[in-house]
Amino acid sequence: MLPRYKSTFVVLMRTALLLLLLIPTGLYAQRIEAYFSYCAFNSPESGPYVETYLTVMGRSVEYKKTLEEQYQGSVNVTYTFRKGDKVEAVKKYNLLSPPISDTLESLVNFMDQQRILIPNGNYELDIEISDANTKTKPYTSMQLVDLEFEEAGMSISDIELVEDFKKSENAGMLTKSGYDIVPYVTNYFPKNQNELKFYVELYNSNKTFGPDEQYLLKYYIQKYENQKPLNHCIGFSKQNTREVSVLMKEFNILDLPSGNYELVVEARNKKNELVKHKKLFFQRSNPDIQMNSSEIDQLEIINTFAEKIPWDSLNYYIKSMVPVSDKVEERFIFGELSDIEDPEIKRKFLYSFWTKRDLLDAERLWNEHKAKVAYVEAKYSTHVRKGFESDRGRIYLKYGEPNSIVKRERDPDAYPYEIWQYYVLPVRSNARFVFYNTDLITNEYVLLHSNVFGEINDYRWEMKLNRRSNQGENLDQEEFDNYHGKWSRDLFDNPR
Repeated sequence: MLPRYKSTFVVLMRTALLLLLLIPTGLYAQRIEAYFSYCAFNSPESGPYVETYLTVMGRSVEYKKTLEEQYQGSVNVTYTFRKGDKVEAVKKYNLLSPPISDTLESLVNFMDQQRILIPNGNYELDIEISDANTKTKPYTSMQLVDLEFEEAGMSISDIELVEDFKKSENAGMLTKSGYDIVPYVTNYFPKNQNELKFYVELYNSNKTFGPDEQYLLKYYIQKYENQKPLNHCIGFSKQNTREVSVLMKEFNILDLPSGNYELVVEARNKKNELVKHKKLFFQRSNPDIQMNSSEIDQLEIINTFAEKIPWDSLNYYIKSMVPVSDKVEERFIFGELSDIEDPEIKRKFLYSFWTKRDLLDAERLWNEHKAKVAYVEAKYSTHVRKGFESDRGRIYLKYGEPNSIVKRERDPDAYPYEIWQYYVLPVRSNARFVFYNTDLITNEYVLLHSNVFGEINDYRWEMKLNRRSNQGENLDQEEFDNYHGKWSRDLFDNPR
């Protein structure tokens, strides 16, 4: 199971999580596409605050003519911070697109940043967004937010991913520490994005190390699976102690393979002892970088756990590793490795796979994986699909055991379904998955919808789920009438 970081990290109070909002804007209408993230900072003058970042795709909103004979989009946004039933802070505003003269050719994306003062604590952030030029219900989502800035000792802000930064000439919405910081509102880096820039603040180093002292900042990228720094992505910076310090750096990730990674910032004393650190999870897609069998052929596996795996089980177990593989490994498994008949090469690949994740205790990881594979085989396999090939099995292996599972098998209007909830995953908090069974006979539950980036996201999932009693439903319909007996939305938003 992926480790549950403290609000997404050991001292990572949260990660700049990507929230892709796909919001229906009406029957047969387009949908809003928006990207949301946030970071927690601290101000010596005014205290902790959350900085929110919202980018709306200009092509996805409705435009109306203005008094100046131009066209403009309008989005209503509300952020509500709650502790249980108590509302601690609310930010409600209207976001306008840049005015344009031609809606067919000059659509542009538009961005907003807000700073919301809020005391230290653990909160639920409710996000509500809607197109003000249409008559649809607002889209809502929830994120977990933790603020834990120390007064007497050193703290580190969240790591903000940055599109660009430059010296500020005129202070504005994007200005921090004398720089204009343009946020990179996602933790996903596609093939054409070959620079990773970031901004982070450090507080009260003078109280931890003493006044007029120096300390070391180490920053690096590590593989998520094995927590090992990449040699070509490590940097150092000497800092003088002060009330607030700033680190702005960048890495060239042109040759970074596809996969899951963490950006890490560490504060160390003169003895090179770790004092504080912060992590940020991100994903990289770089399909041009491939694995090949020559990379693993030189490995020695005599007297290892890999040597003991029966040849007739190799293909089964290697395919079972796909849900926990990065993209390079997955392509290799289904590509070159699938054409290789030599069991020795396959054993070497399996051994390499787990030693990359833990060189000293790879066998323990392997045994834990085998136990999970046996569990999903017993629980989620069908007559045509292995347990790890099923959607529930894949999600279980990839993310671990869910914190809660809601099962509904006898709803008269809906197909049998399950809703899985994870309180915190590296890719987002309050993660949910909806699986349903349309044949009503087998154990085949298919993933219908999830709010996790990279998984299936279907804004019409309620209509598909509740089509059991109305097979002739309009396939173009985008609005769902949640009448009595259809509790799927409530269970999705508030898993029991």
